[in-house]
Amino acid sequence: MANSAVDVRNRRFAEAKELMKTIYETEKNFVQSMVDIVANKDFPQKWGFEILKEMGEKIKSICKIIGRGKMKAVFFGMTSSGKSALINTLLRDNVLPSLCGETTSAFITVEGTDEPNEYAEDVKGSRIKIEDIGKRSSVLESGKMSCDKITVYWPKRKCGLLKNELVVVDCPGTCTSSDTDDQVTEYCVDADIYIFVVNSISSLNEAACKFFEEVARRFSKPNVLAVFTMWDMAQQMMDEQNRPESLDHLEDRRIAIVWYDLTIVVNTQEKVRGQHQQRATELLKDKLGVVETDEDAAERIFFTAPIEILKKDKGSLLKDWQEREKEFYRFEGTFKV
Repeated sequence: MANSAVDVRNRRFAEAKELMKTIYETEKNFVQSMVDIVANKDFPQKWGFEILKEMGEKIKSICKIIGRGKMKAVFFGMTSSGKSALINTLLRDNVLPSLCGETTSAFITVEGTDEPNEYAEDVKGSRIKIEDIGKRSSVLESGKMSCDKITVYWPKRKCGLLKNELVVVDCPGTCTSSDTDDQVTEYCVDADIYIFVVNSISSLNEAACKFFEEVARRFSKPNVLAVFTMWDMAQQMMDEQNRPESLDHLEDRRIAIVWYDLTIVVNTQEKVRGQHQQRATELLKDKLGVVETDEDAAERIFFTAPIEILKKDKGSLLKDWQEREKEFYRFEGTFKV
């Protein structure tokens, strides 16, 4: 029954792609005809010519995306934002290198395979052992940003997301060098969906946001989800920074701690989360026009700690881990749709 459902989804996806391709090819031909007419006729000041040209370029770009056989999902963000960790959690295994500092130096694409075992290949088609991906793609191992391309073939039976003709791209972190940023823009600008990954301890970066403005310029409204990772560490830091040095002078220290937890910590966490939420909403609604209301934006914004999902010993996790886990599954469910 499960395989039958997957086949139906794949068939509908293929049919939808063909229908969209037909529609946009027709639009492209129509706009190109208008461009040719305006270019060859002596219209006053060539009214609308530049607008038509820009529209034509956008439609050509969309046709290129639709023409792909698979959907392309790009995980985008600054270095050490948690992109690789988020992908590992979706795969339910520590496949991609995920450490502190500048980690991923390559474009790592993950595709589904019907083969029973996972494997990887470099850009020349040579096989790479899964355990060697870190050596080939980590800045900590190579000491430089190579921007190499590696493809991981992951068994579809291990990850339901990959059954629906989806490829996942983990790109090098942005804002490390202009050369790397240019390569990220060139390689990732034509994705079907973008997962904007942000470290909760920091915030949305203007340089990273400009990437999406460039996407919007080329393709109109990009499909974007915003995921704030490391929310566990952010909550812990807020807890430690706001806790008074001593509560011993109060008559009932236990009541004081409870009062503190219910006021100062919660209030600070709500402010920080609200700030992140506001900036992400401004990006999605005001700058990109992806959504129309704040409520719609909220459905595309997530606060979680993906690395917690892979830990078997939940007793060692920080408090409120269930809420962060619930947020991850909400993200995963939205991503699947």
